[in-house]
Amino acid sequence: MREERLYNIICVAENRISVRFNPDSEVFAAHFPGQPIVPGSCLVEAARHLAEVLFGKRLAVRKLKNVKFVNIINPLVVGECVCEFVEGKSSQEWNVAVKAGETTFAKMTIEFAYEQ
Repeated sequence: MREERLYNIICVAENRISVRFNPDSEVFAAHFPGQPIVPGSCLVEAARHLAEVLFGKRLAVRKLKNVKFVNIINPLVVGECVCEFVEGKSSQEWNVAVKAGETTFAKMTIEFAYEQ
């Protein structure tokens, strides 16, 4: 997935990054033409990439737990989304939420492995 085509980073803060999904991305040509929806797998990969931006390290997803996609993100309707990171039980485990205002789109716990 080419992040710069699927979304653009708007703002980076201490534990959150704001992004805007690009409705012209080739991902939406297949998912779904005329009614684009951000695939759940792309949200997981976006969370990994955004964690790399926040932490300044190359990361791999070691384990996913409690993954919940609770609302769809249609980039034609939803403007800016915020990906929030809260440290979990260890420095490698993070609780991640994707939101816009009061609407939560996804929640997940990701255990990262630091790449050398």
